Amino acid sequence: MMEAMRTFRRGCERVLRAGIGPVVFLCAIMGCTSLETEILEAPVPEDSCIYARDGVCDEPRNCGLGTDSIDCDQACSENYHPGLAAACAYDEAVPQPSPEDPGSHGAGGPGGHWESSILARNPDDASASIPRYYRVYVPPSYQPAKPTPLLYVMGGFRVDNHSLAAYTELGRLADQQGIIVVYLQAHFLEYGANGWVFQWYVFAQNWQPGDWPSNPDVDFVRKLSAELKGKYNIDRTRIYTSGHSRGGAESVIVAFEAPELIAGFLSESGFTGVNKYQDRIRELNPARKVTGVLVHGVADTDVSVAESDGTAQALNDSGHIYAEHYLYYRLEGVTHQWQPQYNAQAWAFLSSRPLPLEMAAP
Repeated sequence: MMEAMRTFRRGCERVLRAGIGPVVFLCAIMGCTSLETEILEAPVPEDSCIYARDGVCDEPRNCGLGTDSIDCDQACSENYHPGLAAACAYDEAVPQPSPEDPGSHGAGGPGGHWESSILARNPDDASASIPRYYRVYVPPSYQPAKPTPLLYVMGGFRVDNHSLAAYTELGRLADQQGIIVVYLQAHFLEYGANGWVFQWYVFAQNWQPGDWPSNPDVDFVRKLSAELKGKYNIDRTRIYTSGHSRGGAESVIVAFEAPELIAGFLSESGFTGVNKYQDRIRELNPARKVTGVLVHGVADTDVSVAESDGTAQALNDSGHIYAEHYLYYRLEGVTHQWQPQYNAQAWAFLSSRPLPLEMAAP
């Protein structure tokens, strides 16, 4: 009996340390004392008890607290009696997001590096879907209770997403700033004389119908964002796009075409002129100015710096104010390369300008 009581005390102390507080009154009765910091294991799945959903609240006699949720929620709201004290106290103590809480409060996803795919819009048939691939990095500092920013990364023409972490060094930024970074894979398709390549949909004539709102990559990001919000506690006001070259162009497109989702973009050696997206920026002229950072080398022979000059001008024409809504690092002597030395500066600017919560998608 004494050993059982000691085991119970240790269990309720772990709950208290996690800041959940569902059995405070029980711990007071049983003599819990220590409040030393400890990481709690993953939360117990709801309705995982073998007696769940039988119409009777079986917590805590036959089921662990939180494992017969539907039955106990019903009983606590309609037929409370003293025998339900523990179950109802646990239920009331589970934190719920407030109207001012930007978090998505996902159920929990894997940590570290992992990769998967998701179905998104088929560029040739809007009624069909194709698999789109991505890699995720969740830093060790990730805390499920804390809304966490999300940064998408898109590579250039022919670039596979497995090389992007080393190339951009954004994993280091993720560790320093507590960001979930997702390296997106461009669609692998036959591209004329270039053969089969990875390439983003940055020219409107490359999909059907060829209007900017139906861009397949925008659909990819929207669907993936919904998936990740269900897995992690994503800060819905701090989701950003970034990319290099064609990926830089796509980072701008996604930010402007999904303003309810994306707070801002980082475009390195990108373009908006040759694909006529500058006209689209001027046309949209959104009331809430999309935050952006442009980085481009003057010595770039692959994508002329005139492209980012044109993007900056289009932003100005649509009411964006330099240093308030966007930054432009126009670098002498720099060629067609990602510039990791500007990662921290770009992130500081973007993250300090979140999407207003009332505008953020659920």
